[in-house]
Amino acid sequence: MSTIKVKYFLIQSEILGGIKEEEYKIGEETTLADLLLKYIPKRHKNSAEKWKRHIFGSEYREGETPTLKEDYMILVNGRPYNLLPGNGFKYKLKDGDFILIFPLIEVGG
Repeated sequence: MSTIKVKYFLIQSEILGGIKEEEYKIGEETTLADLLLKYIPKRHKNSAEKWKRHIFGSEYREGETPTLKEDYMILVNGRPYNLLPGNGFKYKLKDGDFILIFPLIEVGG
């Protein structure tokens, strides 16, 4: 078993009842997709569908490889998820990984 931390910002925190950070105990082969599509929704059953819709959009179907909406970013230990091995979602999480999930904010110019 490994322990990882996940930090949520803005709307993600609101969707999950105001939670800003939490820890998960995960198995050895747990991927980032498993975390986003199984672990988080399982812990937050009342918000599961809204969570998935906000992160992946209404087009996501169970069993498909997810595509993160353009207005969200996920960092794993400070690195963008899509630069990790396995194009990010197939990245196998490791003990001590720290995941940040946040919406991108457009700054006016």
